[in-house]
Amino acid sequence: MDIGLCHRHCIENFKKALKKYSEKCDLKEEEGRNLLDKIINVLKKSTSAVNMEIRLNGLTDEEFKHLILQARIEELRENAANYCANKNRIGIKRTTSIVDNFLKLAKEKLQKIKSFRDPEWASFFFRSLANVRNFLPFKSGAKNAHKSPFMLAEGQTLSLPWMQVINLHNGFLFI
Repeated sequence: MDIGLCHRHCIENFKKALKKYSEKCDLKEEEGRNLLDKIINVLKKSTSAVNMEIRLNGLTDEEFKHLILQARIEELRENAANYCANKNRIGIKRTTSIVDNFLKLAKEKLQKIKSFRDPEWASFFFRSLANVRNFLPFKSGAKNAHKSPFMLAEGQTLSLPWMQVINLHNGFLFI
């Protein structure tokens, strides 16, 4: 399963790491911007995991060797193929969509339990996972913070908590 990881989230995480690093090591704003531009350049120009690895090895600035920033670089290395998926597969974007987020969640669950031996229970799992994903509100800072895909589709929440709305609208899920 090809899943593209979101470049925007990666960049935001790197910005947070830069902020931590600058508080610890007194990094100037201009130098921080330069480091961020280098990471953005790696994300934009990498076409494969190998290509990203080469570009990451080319980041020779001392700052990238610090533990705080090194953790972000290692995350890029580990998930290089996923960050390059948008270049190698039609339909995968540089930023995540609701479907991408659902697929990432499903992939994580599948990796944790290793397999689905019973097709009927696998079907129950994915239908329930899709329902939860459609009703769960986006977190603070998101474009549509505190709204769920169901709310964005103008579904009726009746001012109830999202779990009760699921029960109200989807009581037939396991029947």
